[in-house]
Amino acid sequence: MERYSVPFNNRFTLSRGQLHLSFSASGKKIGYSYIRKNGCSSFKELMGLPRKKSVDELEKTHSFKPWERCDHLIFVYRDPIERMKSLYQNKFIDKDGHEDITRRYERAMSGKPSTFSNFLDFAEKMLDPHCWTQKSHLFPRKYTNAIHLHDLHAAMVEIVGEEQAEPFRHRKNPSKKPEFSVSDSDIEKIREIYAADFRMIDRIRKTRASA
Repeated sequence: MERYSVPFNNRFTLSRGQLHLSFSASGKKIGYSYIRKNGCSSFKELMGLPRKKSVDELEKTHSFKPWERCDHLIFVYRDPIERMKSLYQNKFIDKDGHEDITRRYERAMSGKPSTFSNFLDFAEKMLDPHCWTQKSHLFPRKYTNAIHLHDLHAAMVEIVGEEQAEPFRHRKNPSKKPEFSVSDSDIEKIREIYAADFRMIDRIRKTRASA
């Protein structure tokens, strides 16, 4: 039987982690690592919140602390190359909720991004939460469920049941085909910037293969 999520032990890390949210579904308490561009809108819908609900408001009402107990502690991951392409398309071409990251870009780079390569120069500085590594978001804890974005609906069915997992059936912000060119040097740069994520994903793949 195929497993759509596997445990991931992150207890031996130097990272303190970033925002995690807490919510209840199907009688279970869920702790969730909020990693931008990794299915966040679907989780907001599961919590009964609007897609545009600000992160500051979420932190006030649904914050989850590292020491809290829960039935499931989960995070969603995706290929870093696809994540960066999706981010650039979404924020700098489609301009969907782009104000904060655009402001940070213009402040740091003294202008607007004209190419994907320019954007990667900014991403490397880690000045915006959308650009942080996925690995850096995680608490130094053991996660019960590491879920690939493509498996999100099936994994959530296993965790909370078919009815509660309905928000995950269809992607809320599906990635479009990139309307920009991505060079081999761009790919190599992403591999350098997000080396920690590639190592993390490799560990998860090995765990899935041996499960």
